[in-house]
Amino acid sequence: MVRKYLRKSTRANQYTKDDLTLAKNAISSKLLTIKAASLLYNIPCPTLYNHVSGFRGQKSTTFGRPTALDY
Repeated sequence: MVRKYLRKSTRANQYTKDDLTLAKNAISSKLLTIKAASLLYNIPCPTLYNHVSGFRGQKSTTFGRPTALDY
């Protein structure tokens, strides 16, 4: 293992699950378009489109797959 490990990947846009659900609810109730919700909640348009269309699930708080072993 490297002495001083630095993570190379970061979350580019800082939005929470609450922001994502609020944006999805606003889009599904036809209050906002995907573009307007993207600008208001600071979420990328393709991400909102994928979540509204059902291509994606909930936003994860961790990187990668879940661990195989539970302790």
